[in-house]
Amino acid sequence: MILPGPHAVVLVTRIGRFTKEEQDTVQHFADHFGEGVFRYMIILFTGKDDLDQENVAIEQFVVDSTAALKGLLHKCNNRFIAFDNKSDKVNKEKQSEKLLHLINEMLMGNGGHFFTNEMLLEAESILQIKMMRISEEEEDKRNEELNRTKRKERRKMRKELDRRIIETDELYCLKLTKEWEIEDKKFGRRNLESEKERLRRELRETRRKFNH
Repeated sequence: MILPGPHAVVLVTRIGRFTKEEQDTVQHFADHFGEGVFRYMIILFTGKDDLDQENVAIEQFVVDSTAALKGLLHKCNNRFIAFDNKSDKVNKEKQSEKLLHLINEMLMGNGGHFFTNEMLLEAESILQIKMMRISEEEEDKRNEELNRTKRKERRKMRKELDRRIIETDELYCLKLTKEWEIEDKKFGRRNLESEKERLRRELRETRRKFNH
């Protein structure tokens, strides 16, 4: 909620909870408008009546709040106000006046400057840089995944090729054995040794070709 116009950003949250969704909303503001937006932000707590029933001051609630809420308040220079949901019309008007007074004090602290277009453009530029960085990181992840897939596929293909080479060697050896037996019967033992040496050379040459 923005009051009045571009003077202030009022973040409304209920006392007793500062949810993850609300934290994400704050981060969304910071991402889109830059960290400078916190100079114009006021935290408005609703449900002050719950604290009143327990005799707990809003200041004590802030002291006992979570680290996330304390961090946000620190960025906002501890600008906060609490509204009683069950108050009558007169008290509601007083609460509104306190809020406007807090806004005016904040404006004076900011030198009377609004959250200008220049600030918005600067924030958009920062956001674009962040988005580009995220896109580059995602692209790097996709490329790395693709490279892993390629390496895995190459290992698989190499393994299959080695298996086929082994099978081919076994078949070739079987063929050689049969040829040796035939040669042994045909030419006798003397010529067989030289023939075996020739076939061994052929086998080595075949393996060399497969390995390349």
